[in-house]
Amino acid sequence: MFKKVLTTAMAITIVGGAALFAGKANDKFSIVVPMAASANSGEIGTAGSQYYQNMGAQQTACNKIGTINTHGGVVASYNSSYVVYGGARAEVRKSLGNTWSVKAVSKCVTKGITWYELVDFDDGDYYGWVDSSYIDFYADITPCNLYGQLSTNGGIVEGYTADYVAFNGKKSTVRKDLKNAWHVRAANVCVSKGITWYELVDSDDGDYYGWVDSRYIWFY
Repeated sequence: MFKKVLTTAMAITIVGGAALFAGKANDKFSIVVPMAASANSGEIGTAGSQYYQNMGAQQTACNKIGTINTHGGVVASYNSSYVVYGGARAEVRKSLGNTWSVKAVSKCVTKGITWYELVDFDDGDYYGWVDSSYIDFYADITPCNLYGQLSTNGGIVEGYTADYVAFNGKKSTVRKDLKNAWHVRAANVCVSKGITWYELVDSDDGDYYGWVDSRYIWFY
């Protein structure tokens, strides 16, 4: 991208990319000065395309575990040249299998898509960059130490397995009918499926209750 500049000078010396001018105040002429592309403009065909092609879009290192979710279709993965540097569209894998376990090592946002660079969680095979809409990441589990009691609100409260709550497994329960006002201690917290869950044990005798929706827990 270039900008036309009207300046006063008789001589121009280029030093390290900078223009030094010397001359009379009334000696005016036009020069064309290259403008650096914005590092944040990103996409091919925009003002930042030169930066995008030469330097690549911003990548962020990560370490997230999850599974592929094809949603019944075909999910391909792409190389860095296409996703990060705006090169020609090129696939690394033409079809990734549903529920394959993966680890994301990098994140990048280009072409209006959030991409993750994936490897196979079990054997480290490289899969390339995959659209995040086809990845179900496991929820982050954070330790805690909170005390309270159950509040069933007149209904039935169940405790679920970690496999279901945090690791995209099938719906399965640890306890099917937890009682109102039972004393509990929360050992871990996790947000998944639009719900904040707490992993509970009985605060009196240590019985394991599993993961319970926070709406049914009253903390002291």
